[in-house]
Amino acid sequence: FLARQVALSVTRRTLDAVLTMGWSPEYGVRPMERAVDVLVGAPAARYLAERPEVSGCTLVIDLDCAGAAYVRGQFARTNTGGTRSKEAGDGV
Repeated sequence: FLARQVALSVTRRTLDAVLTMGWSPEYGVRPMERAVDVLVGAPAARYLAERPEVSGCTLVIDLDCAGAAYVRGQFARTNTGGTRSKEAGDGV
């Protein structure tokens, strides 16, 4: 992600899922690393692997109605430090 200057952002729904999956009464937060990998890291890595032209943007990770994580879209960084929306799959 660093080499391609890609940042990640997650929706509240994704964050809630990571926190739920990443906590266990028996193990505490030990499952957290797997939850982050499954719900954030793997979908982002797949998205970037399929789109080698993508760089210099923020990817937004969301969950579909079945709870599967996916990259909802790209947001290009502007000169003012803000973001502007791009459709998922569009190059930046």
